[in-house]
Amino acid sequence: MEGWCVSVHGPNRKRRFAIGFYAGCQSAVLSIAAVPVLAGQLAQLKPEEATPQAQHRIGRLDKPLDTDSVMEDLSEGATFRFEIAPKLPLFTFKLIPDVQGDQNGVPQSTVLGIEVYKGDSAQKMQSLDGCNFSESEPPPRGTSEWFHTDDINFDGYQDLYLLTDWGATGNRHGCIWLYNPATEKFEYSTALSALSGYWLDPASRTIRTFERVGFDIYTANKYKFDGNQPVLIWSENQDWDAERKQFHCVVQERRNRVMVTTRDVWGSDGETACQLPMNWFRNGDEYKE
Repeated sequence: MEGWCVSVHGPNRKRRFAIGFYAGCQSAVLSIAAVPVLAGQLAQLKPEEATPQAQHRIGRLDKPLDTDSVMEDLSEGATFRFEIAPKLPLFTFKLIPDVQGDQNGVPQSTVLGIEVYKGDSAQKMQSLDGCNFSESEPPPRGTSEWFHTDDINFDGYQDLYLLTDWGATGNRHGCIWLYNPATEKFEYSTALSALSGYWLDPASRTIRTFERVGFDIYTANKYKFDGNQPVLIWSENQDWDAERKQFHCVVQERRNRVMVTTRDVWGSDGETACQLPMNWFRNGDEYKE
């Protein structure tokens, strides 16, 4: 007696059709001929009768709590799923809450930790470290940008960004973890996490940052990467001199591994001295030098 089994399955491996045959040579021949018939029958099923395919959602998976506050209520945590690279399975990130309740109706809960899961595995692959979660603020409500992925170091793999503080001036800071394909883990970047709000320009492989101290008082920087370390290559700083009652603009550029001043001017009649273009605040293909 000979035995063999033919399985027909789709991307959803939880739903499987199997036919087992235990017979002699003649029966085996007849059974093989029956396989195309079964496949043809499956192909003729109406869409509503066909086996449902797995739909992999990317982005936030859980539904945010309903609140009128401008702050996100993280008292129940949050779950995200992202694609890090096309050749890798999707990664799931579970944000563990530091439950603080409300203060005058404003949610105060923040992120206590982040667990990482790879593919369909229920076993935790990694807990993200390095970030000082205890000093983070509740993120702004109505946007998922407070936790997202970007190929920050332009190596073809998506990295992680968690917003930790933000304000009315538009300044924002966060924790950044770079994906290391060699270790298949996310590694905290102290240097990148120290930068202010960033914009990426893949064409020039540069990262731009901006931080405002006051109205028309700011520092804008541009970095290139040396390995995974950001190296400052251009800087524009505009300050206000209270004694002269004038704006002061200083521009520096990296030449021969040293930052040198290439522009030093003063404004007049209260006019600004620097002229940072608005396209500085755009990402990707939107940005033009």
